[in-house]
Amino acid sequence: MKNIFFISLTIITFNSFSQSIDIVSWNLKEIFSEEDISNRSTDFQSFGDDLSPDILLLQEYTDGSLMEGIGNAMGLTDYFHASSNFVTGGTGRHGSFETGVLSKYPISRVIEFDISTNGGLGDAEEIEMVETIKGYTSNSGTGRGFLWVEIECLNLVVIPVHLKSSVGRTGNDDKENAFKRERVAIAIANFVSQAKILYPHYTFIVAGDFNVGHADSKKNGTKLDEDCYEDCSDSDDGYDDTHAIFEAGIVNGLTMKNLLKWTDATTYERDFGSGPIDNIFVDGDDKENFSQGVISDKLYNSDHFPIYTTLKY
Repeated sequence: MKNIFFISLTIITFNSFSQSIDIVSWNLKEIFSEEDISNRSTDFQSFGDDLSPDILLLQEYTDGSLMEGIGNAMGLTDYFHASSNFVTGGTGRHGSFETGVLSKYPISRVIEFDISTNGGLGDAEEIEMVETIKGYTSNSGTGRGFLWVEIECLNLVVIPVHLKSSVGRTGNDDKENAFKRERVAIAIANFVSQAKILYPHYTFIVAGDFNVGHADSKKNGTKLDEDCYEDCSDSDDGYDDTHAIFEAGIVNGLTMKNLLKWTDATTYERDFGSGPIDNIFVDGDDKENFSQGVISDKLYNSDHFPIYTTLKY
């Protein structure tokens, strides 16, 4: 565990009968520099005007120093921000994507969980659990870790994710990347399930680019100890258990609710039949107070449509 920050905050009291929080997740698509922000300033301004998020989970920019500029371009000025730092250089532009949160509400704590070779969680229990269940070694890698962002005044934890892409591959060609997606998913699921016990009145959101759809029949599985990669029959289990890890109770009984379960696609290619690769999973005290997830009808010059929900207290 590394990069733990504690931020002093002013206690805010909300009217529990009228408060609603608009939460948006969006893969920006390849924001590498301030120049990239400037080049898409019109897109970002339109995004902010149209969606006006109270809390925004972002994926696919390359440095935490860009967060303020992204927020300002969207008109989300004076928002609190938190960013991962999974990569410290040397892996190329597309290997250094980060995840982050922009919040109208004060952020009370940020923890980065980085289980790649860039850093380490040391003796963290989630790594031990992954290795026990799936036979991973310390060199298996994850592609990326995850970010844990607490907003104490809302009793809320938001976790933006950007799991490893298949890059169009399936079966044996996708085996390594599926392992990486599952490894991060299990670490998150394990941590959320334990945090629910410690903080029973909190709500937990895991949202972002999962890079696997919930209805992808070529990939999805539900059993961690049974994987079929090629020439699978109807009775065989698939090889990517990412969605099951969050919602099927196979990790510590965790059954998060996927607010995008109803739809087919969230990317510009509209790969119908695989389910959305951008998802919002929720759990905790206010699990039933979220609206059904919605997909924006505009790309804002990304290759992913923004997705959003409203939490009503």
